[in-house]
Amino acid sequence: MSEPRVVPKLSMPLRMHGTSLATIEQDTQQDVAQGVYAVAATELGSREERRRDYGVTSPLFRQGGADLAEIQAAVDRWEPRASIETSQELREQLDLIRIEVSG
Repeated sequence: MSEPRVVPKLSMPLRMHGTSLATIEQDTQQDVAQGVYAVAATELGSREERRRDYGVTSPLFRQGGADLAEIQAAVDRWEPRASIETSQELREQLDLIRIEVSG
């Protein structure tokens, strides 16, 4: 029996690895984390060609920053391989969101 074929996927965000585009292996933790990043970084309604309900509301003009419950629900829906914990650190100073992915 032959080994399963490894299908490389482009790393997101796109970056170079030497003279070619960086890739990741499908169904690895890195792949799952990349899926979470894609959901959390995509503004809701911006993917007109496919799913307008993919992504989250942009926190840019939202008072109080990102809605962690919305991010959690979007990841649960669009990246079911992921198990995430969200927390806001230094929210007032930096408005950062940290998402830890296990899967």
